[in-house]
Amino acid sequence: YAAALMGAGVLLAIFLVLVLGRWSWVVMAGDPVLRRCAIVGGVIVLVGHALLPDRMVMVYTGYDLAARLFSFGEIPRYGAGVVALYGSLADVLGADHRTILLVNRLFGTLTMVPLLAAVLAVVGAKRAPVLVTMGLVLMLPIVWRDHMSEAIISGSAWLLLTGVAGLLVGWLHEEHRAWAWLGLAPLAAGSVCRPEAPAAL
Repeated sequence: YAAALMGAGVLLAIFLVLVLGRWSWVVMAGDPVLRRCAIVGGVIVLVGHALLPDRMVMVYTGYDLAARLFSFGEIPRYGAGVVALYGSLADVLGADHRTILLVNRLFGTLTMVPLLAAVLAVVGAKRAPVLVTMGLVLMLPIVWRDHMSEAIISGSAWLLLTGVAGLLVGWLHEEHRAWAWLGLAPLAAGSVCRPEAPAAL
């Protein structure tokens, strides 16, 4: 069941990232400065995730975690979802800790789109709150370290934030109510990756 849930969650999360990105661009149409800042922020995210060096933060346990993820045997303490999310990539990218490092960069990049959409859903296209919120996120070293390490929270964070963004936009903007329902799938998928995360949200 975890693999099916993760599959549906990932597919709908990818779809939501695309529609939320387009929606965010449309919402910012009335403020060219905000749009230009979004482009600059997007370039920073892309270049940062492409060029910053990765670094194992758990040293020995990081290698052990990779071995358990790709063996499909013992489920790590984080939940069955991470085995389906990261483990399924082993056939394509190889069963190695470098696969986790690479995929975390992708998840980290994708996370910024629903984060922006969630901020816009709550405050609208108001320049100061949007720029302060997104600027603070981009300046947090822990965010970049997480995306450049083997810590497996990046994938679940992407799923959870995409689900929350879908719920916020769908709930607060009636014309996109279906997105709130679609957001439940990535939210559920993220929940089986990090069982404590929904309680925090």
